[in-house]
Amino acid sequence: MTIMRKYPTQPVVVVGIVMERIDGGILVLAVVTLLLRRPFIGLVASLLLSDPEWRTDRAQLRVAYIATWLWVALVVIRLGVELPLYFLGNTSALAAARLILGVPLYAVILWLTWLVMRTAWTAPERVDDDAEG
Repeated sequence: MTIMRKYPTQPVVVVGIVMERIDGGILVLAVVTLLLRRPFIGLVASLLLSDPEWRTDRAQLRVAYIATWLWVALVVIRLGVELPLYFLGNTSALAAARLILGVPLYAVILWLTWLVMRTAWTAPERVDDDAEG
């Protein structure tokens, strides 16, 4: 008897366990960076855009906090819905939840992150009136 016949959902369970650990890792990383006052999304944006001074700009720091909290909310929602279904053994509802809370939800959060971040990172430079005249 093969494993697939004995446990037909085994690959799904293994993939699910890996995904839950990834979500847990994202949650821990995001919360730790928030506690250290260096929001994870701000760190990523500063690396991608070569902007080491992002923490001195209040607008950039604020949107980095907002974007990081969006990702925390994503993971909390996923874990809050999927873990109870997993432990209850409700595979049908778990499959539906994974479909809905998977790529579509990630896409929405990624889009919201981009919308929030672009406002502060593409804002025109503030010019000091005293320096001009």
